[in-house]
Amino acid sequence: MRHLLLLPLLFATVPAFAQVEELDQVEPGKGEWQAEYLGSYGGTDDHQIEVIAGLTDRLVLGVQAEFEGRVLEGWGPVALYRFSDPEKDPVGIGLETQIEIDRGGRLGEAELRGIVDRRAPGWWLQANLMLRYQRDEGARGTNVAYATSVQHALGDKAWLGIEASGRAVRLGGAPQAAAQGEHYAGPSLTLELADDKLELGAAWLQRLAGAGPKSEPRLFVQFTF
Repeated sequence: MRHLLLLPLLFATVPAFAQVEELDQVEPGKGEWQAEYLGSYGGTDDHQIEVIAGLTDRLVLGVQAEFEGRVLEGWGPVALYRFSDPEKDPVGIGLETQIEIDRGGRLGEAELRGIVDRRAPGWWLQANLMLRYQRDEGARGTNVAYATSVQHALGDKAWLGIEASGRAVRLGGAPQAAAQGEHYAGPSLTLELADDKLELGAAWLQRLAGAGPKSEPRLFVQFTF
């Protein structure tokens, strides 16, 4: 599950839901473990830690926890089913589910995510489409979000391109819990180091439409072992 490392370039005061979407991938494979950290600094001081393992060629299971500052906001299981492997097949396709339990022991978020990952000679294409239910300070809502990236190879270990993401449509509920019409885009850079066991990157997404921060910086580190 490769992501982008987003540098902390700008800070803003926005509601918790107003964040750029993360980009997940069809990883890890059978017998592999991944530990990753993702920090978002564009509005709230949000951090996510995830540990997942490939149990079979198809099934990946794990757990994730989310923090605001140093305060645990929620945690829950992650499950990914890999219909195809991007390292072996022309296109990697996966379906991921995530459930988050908040500090009060209630369901805080439930998400179903479709993932497409395609590597062609010199190019790396990624796309996520998410259906998400979320609770935020008593408000509830469901929306559809997306994230996509197109990158070109710079040598063997670096990729440079453009990423875009946003929350397209609110299907129901309160705007506080389910934003819509928010769109971001900007340059991205991904590095694969230590025989591809360590992944880093950089990107800066600028707001194109809707509410939320004017730009969203993040940090990401991923280890595969």
